[in-house]
Amino acid sequence: KKSRVSAADLLALGLEAAKNPVLSRIWAATNRTVFLAGPHARQERIVHGYTTLKGYRAFARKYPFLGGKGGSMQYPDLSVRAHLILTEVSGTSLLIALAGQEWADDPFALDIEICERVSARLSGAAEPPAPGLDALEAKGGAYAFATLDGRIRFESREAHRLQVPASTTKILAALCCIDIVKDLSRTLTVRKQDILGGSGYTCFDGDVVTFEDALYSMMLPSSNTLAES
Repeated sequence: KKSRVSAADLLALGLEAAKNPVLSRIWAATNRTVFLAGPHARQERIVHGYTTLKGYRAFARKYPFLGGKGGSMQYPDLSVRAHLILTEVSGTSLLIALAGQEWADDPFALDIEICERVSARLSGAAEPPAPGLDALEAKGGAYAFATLDGRIRFESREAHRLQVPASTTKILAALCCIDIVKDLSRTLTVRKQDILGGSGYTCFDGDVVTFEDALYSMMLPSSNTLAES
């Protein structure tokens, strides 16, 4: 709850993730079958948490989902989301970071508005009617976005304000894992002290899973246990 990150920092982290071919492949998947060995040998079918969020289908009908990571935190006095998505607009890859969004909001509504404005800029057409980019912040929280080719970059007024990162911290954990573990077919064993609550399938003491499947479990359904392991 005390950890903080800004939308601008989240964008910077996402740009590094988008350059990584392994993570790009993993966070772009919408589903995966994960195989676990050990005393509770089984297979688990997992889906990307984005595909279950309000607004995802409406977004996907307009723009391709190329990857990303979301997160949420809910406490009696705090209920917010952080959100990172990679898509394509007018043939150009675009990364959008949101931070500090209220839980009840549809994150993809803001994504769609940003994509429409970027599309207009890239094509040289007039931008869509108000609200303009500055006004979008009041509607959907602090944000920042950039095209991967560097042609366009924009940060909202509150883009450097520190917000709750939630599970977007797993992007950094994934990058560190990929950097350190060169052979992702190696396995790790879940220990009792690693088991945490949250989203994703239930893990058991002694579960054995490859680092690759652990990364999919951490990035798609956002398993806290596999992130801890």
